[in-house]
Amino acid sequence: MADFLEVIGEMRNGDVLVDCSARLTELVESIEATGGKGKMTLTLDFKPGRLGDNGRVVDVEVEHTITLKKPERKPGVSVFFVTQNSKLTRQDPRQTEMFEERAMGVIERG
Repeated sequence: MADFLEVIGEMRNGDVLVDCSARLTELVESIEATGGKGKMTLTLDFKPGRLGDNGRVVDVEVEHTITLKKPERKPGVSVFFVTQNSKLTRQDPRQTEMFEERAMGVIERG
């Protein structure tokens, strides 16, 4: 059994494929929710086991790791204006308020 798909299918009695499918779904859901891109990496670590009488490896342990790089929703930004005394404000100090001008105009006429 040297075929890659057969080995993956046999790992942990098929649980590796189940894990991969679950993580793939998780990644696709994140991509759908954010519109960003992601990445899924399957790493297989091979460790030689026992040696036979002839000095060759008799068995190999294979361990898997699945890592996801999921896109994250950006929280957005807040825009502030800088006043003449270096303070931050949400209102543009260069622009007068529309309703404030009307109120002044009414007071001047009356």
